Amino acid sequence: MGNEAHRVTRAGVTTAPREDIDPILAVVLGKKIEAIAKEMSLVLERTARSPLFQVKDFCTAVLDERARILSQEEGLPQMAYAIVHSLEHLIEFFGDDIGPGDIFIQNDPYYG
Repeated sequence: MGNEAHRVTRAGVTTAPREDIDPILAVVLGKKIEAIAKEMSLVLERTARSPLFQVKDFCTAVLDERARILSQEEGLPQMAYAIVHSLEHLIEFFGDDIGPGDIFIQNDPYYG
């Protein structure tokens, strides 16, 4: 290992150090991702015909390619658990046919 810095994750896996991340850029991108999730929620509330949307019986979120939630908007908290499984199903279903910039809108009664 030499003099290299390594970190241990919660799972106990040792990983190489990450490249330095510009903290200002990280905050700007984080706020942008939060705004996207909030805007998705507002659009659903304003355009949905079901009264369930008016009482926030839904959940919107932005996830990365590994099904990690980057931002989640207010709504029914229990729905957040289904979001990860829903994306995992989409990744399994589409496999290698997913590319940069692809967006998925999911409302499947069996997979989230």
